[in-house]
Order: sequence, then structure tokens, then C-alpha cells
Amino acid sequence: MRISATAPPKLETAWCAQAGGTGSPMVTTTDGHSESIVWTIGSEDSQELRGFDGDTGKPIVSAPGGGQFNRFVSPIVGKGRLYVAGETGVYAFRF
Repeated sequence: MRISATAPPKLETAWCAQAGGTGSPMVTTTDGHSESIVWTIGSEDSQELRGFDGDTGKPIVSAPGGGQFNRFVSPIVGKGRLYVAGETGVYAFRF
């Protein structure tokens, strides 16, 4: 979503992307301020970790998840890795 530069401002759809499942998205940036990446896991479907350019929605990362992920799972970030809780363990991705 984005806010238009009109008066009064309006909420608009910036882009949509196929997440490949029912995971919940989260956002990171490459430097803490810019170049946002929207991450999601294909829970109950593709089981893939996917990353999309936050400005355009263009797919930039698609990686096998390696496990089974339940509905509404959201990746988290710590020490340069993405972590996702699966049914049988926690999976770490480095990009």
C-alpha cells in the first residue's frame, strides 16, 4: 500500500505479489533505511521463502524452505539471517 500525494491523501495499492501460501509477511532493509525487501514463507503450499522488492513487488529471492510451515508463520531476522519456525525445527537462511 502507499499514500497518494493528493489532497486529501488516499490509500492506494502499490503492488501485489503471489506469496505461494499463507505465511505472514515481514520487511527488512539492506541498510536499515532503504531498499526494502518484503519476505514471506509459502506456508501450507509452496513451502518456499520468497523475497520481493518493497518498491515494485518484483520477486528477488525464492528459496526452498526445507520443512513444513504452518499458516501465518512469519520470518524473523537476527544476526544477518532469516529464521522461520517449522513443524519440526527452526530453519535459517542467509542472503
